Amino acid sequence: MIRWFRVILPFSGLVMTFVVIYAVLVGFEVYLEWKIGQPLPSNVTLSLPVLAGGAALYGLYRAFAFHPVNRPGYRIWLETTPWTSEKPLPLGPIHLVIQDVVIIALALTAAWPRHHVKSLYVLQVFLIVYLLSMSSALWRTGEKLIAFSLWFAIGGMVYTTRSFPLFGMIAACTYGLAYWGLRRSLARFPWTLSHWVRGTQGLEPAFPSLGWPYNRLSPKFFPDLGISIPNAILTSLLVPWWYYVVLSFIEGPGKLEAAQAIYSFSMVPIIGGRLLIYLTGYAPPISFRGRIITGRWIIPGYDQVFVAPLLALIAGIWLPKVLTDRGFGFVEALAVSLIWVLFLILIWGPSLKTWRLTGSHRIIAPLGSKSGPFVRVG
Repeated sequence: MIRWFRVILPFSGLVMTFVVIYAVLVGFEVYLEWKIGQPLPSNVTLSLPVLAGGAALYGLYRAFAFHPVNRPGYRIWLETTPWTSEKPLPLGPIHLVIQDVVIIALALTAAWPRHHVKSLYVLQVFLIVYLLSMSSALWRTGEKLIAFSLWFAIGGMVYTTRSFPLFGMIAACTYGLAYWGLRRSLARFPWTLSHWVRGTQGLEPAFPSLGWPYNRLSPKFFPDLGISIPNAILTSLLVPWWYYVVLSFIEGPGKLEAAQAIYSFSMVPIIGGRLLIYLTGYAPPISFRGRIITGRWIIPGYDQVFVAPLLALIAGIWLPKVLTDRGFGFVEALAVSLIWVLFLILIWGPSLKTWRLTGSHRIIAPLGSKSGPFVRVG
């Protein structure tokens, strides 16, 4: 029996630690209830959150520890063997097996006498974390469309956590999609992980740093922060969907204030992030004083980089009012506005590569940059 569990069971010490902590917390809660003569409010008990935390760690472990993409040494060794996707993985399966069902069932059995139907949160947390980890691995192995589909579906799982039958149906479909993506990715093994290669000291960038200014003059950048149009469109839809999902858990009069606060604060990294990525290391061709003196108040080749952030800012401020005036709910109006803000930031040109190679700017050394091997410093 122990060997049967060892196929997927993590370190026994970690499992026993959670078992002991849960048992101690349950005993302490029962003692408090005996002292005060009534059940404790559910929002002050810690035993169920601790058990759910253990389920989250187990879900992360199951998807992370057995996938070759997360273990460079394992992946590199596997590439030297005649292994194919038709055979089991040597260190254990990535997909869920009967042992996982038994372990989660034992956790539910331990929680049910005290927490009853709320014990199902343990299963929900496990599945959500496991599938999120799986989607990350699928993204890294090239199954990006399936990864995006999983992120949308997992949002649906989170949204329906209060209705377990609906959650179960969405979870089953989501797991089926994740399993299909896993089989597709394993069938294409070995993967081309273009950003990283195996070096003498572990993983190294596939495009090693040449130092400044040669990195800035190269047509290949590491890391390449460009985004394709399909990925930009999907991201523009995914982030607002999760924004809406998160807000669905906030109730009462504070919901509208929370929606506005999250929306406003999210505009800063979205718009500021694009400016930071584009402008770091790239200065205007002349100073502000030079623009005034020469009369070149606008330099199209440089100032084009400010068009998308400006349009996104205008859309972010103007669209919510327009949509609410058209009958949209306040939260829905903010979510739709966020779609357009992200769309403008991610789609509107120039692309990062075009800007870096053809923009009218001066290339300057970013803070902390190192000079190339042929540049004399000092």
